Amino acid sequence: MRNLLLIIVLFIPCWSYAGDFIADAPKTVREYENFYIKLHKTKDFSVSVNKSCMTISNTEGITETDGLYSSEEGGKLYFDNFCFEKERIKIEITTERASEIIRFLIAPRKAEERDYSC
Repeated sequence: MRNLLLIIVLFIPCWSYAGDFIADAPKTVREYENFYIKLHKTKDFSVSVNKSCMTISNTEGITETDGLYSSEEGGKLYFDNFCFEKERIKIEITTERASEIIRFLIAPRKAEERDYSC
């Protein structure tokens, strides 16, 4: 019983951000050590990646082929630490661990729910 409680306590935070991911994003996968990100053009935006955060913001002049990032440029990508602005962004992540492409949309949280800790 104690182990079950420990598992529940450890995994509850993983579900707290589930509302940020739309379409077929796997909500149980939290990080990728090796990843490639391709942005599909919906609006003009830019992406920057650092060790623990991917920041998405509006900008001018971004095309569909401009948004390709790899783990060498940004370290690990954590799904639970996004900072982003106004637009929905469609992202494709290809991992080296699994030969699958994960596609999902990210929509902004309501202003009072945003986490600017990145």
